[in-house]
Amino acid sequence: MKNTLFLITTMIVIILISGCVQETTEEKTKTNDLTTTPTTSIKSTTPKPFKISLEGYWLGGSGIHGDKIVFHGENSNSDIFMYDTITGKTTQITFDNSNQLHPFIYGKKIIWQDERFSPSHYFLYDISTKEEKDLGVEISGYWRDFFDNILAEINYVKPSGETTLYVYNLETQQSKEIVLEERMYDPKYLQVYNDKIVWSARPKDNNPKDNEDIYLYDLSKESLIKITNDSSFSHTNPSIFENKIVWSDNRNGLNNYDIYMYDLSTGKETHVTTQQDTIEKMPFIFDDKVVYIKWKQGEREKGGYMDVYMYDLSKKTETRISTDTWDKDYPKIYENKIIWQGWSCDCSEADKIIYLYIF
Repeated sequence: MKNTLFLITTMIVIILISGCVQETTEEKTKTNDLTTTPTTSIKSTTPKPFKISLEGYWLGGSGIHGDKIVFHGENSNSDIFMYDTITGKTTQITFDNSNQLHPFIYGKKIIWQDERFSPSHYFLYDISTKEEKDLGVEISGYWRDFFDNILAEINYVKPSGETTLYVYNLETQQSKEIVLEERMYDPKYLQVYNDKIVWSARPKDNNPKDNEDIYLYDLSKESLIKITNDSSFSHTNPSIFENKIVWSDNRNGLNNYDIYMYDLSTGKETHVTTQQDTIEKMPFIFDDKVVYIKWKQGEREKGGYMDVYMYDLSKKTETRISTDTWDKDYPKIYENKIIWQGWSCDCSEADKIIYLYIF
């Protein structure tokens, strides 16, 4: 009798253990498919950058709005993913075998470049309904941006320099082609905010040595404004928030790029960063905060790395955000969250990942 009871008890324990192992394995597989956990806790009391990564994927093309971050992950093909900064979970948005690249996010809408057609189309995903939609709009320009219901891109014709803005309104489903009255070359770094679009371009002839100026197009007034007007220096990487435009500028030395700001409401230009031996590029503005990439002159040639910094326009203070030794690019800020692209290590086959900093 005792032997029988022992045998039955042993069998029950084995069954329970087997069930636990099976359940844990299934849950782990599910987690690896659709979610990731940051290497540092989001709720850490001390602000510190942490990594958003997917095993086997090379991440890039990131965008941020609210508590969501979007990016494309490249493996056998490229797909769109969304990271939730509250839950720490990553959700795969696209599953088509063709490439989906360069996503933007605003509110509940995600837009990306989809290569299941040739030429590529803009596709939209609604986070609320989980529905995907082909907008039926062909992509013709490399530089593009999305804000609220406005999707815009810019393109130019070689060698004439004829430059065209393409604007699509998601609410009205109407598109508009705007041929600019001023000739310019190699327009890039386009950004949209409400009814205003900014970018930088070379204003003279099609010469690679020409310096860039900052342009703004007002959709409401249907007018083009040249923000900077000195082609003897380079003014590049513009970013706009409300009435403020920031950009990178080398008027204080060929290899001494500083951040400048122009206020559309007052017409006043401000020299933001003034350190003489550093280069500040890729600024991005939100409210009274500007984030950018910074490094010392000559350090890159010696194996030095770029770092992410934040400048508080109200307090007039600069804060170093990144602390590791790998390169970074394309920082962006929304409210109290900063993201940028970087590498996981200094090696030829390094994974490119997204960093998130919450302050």
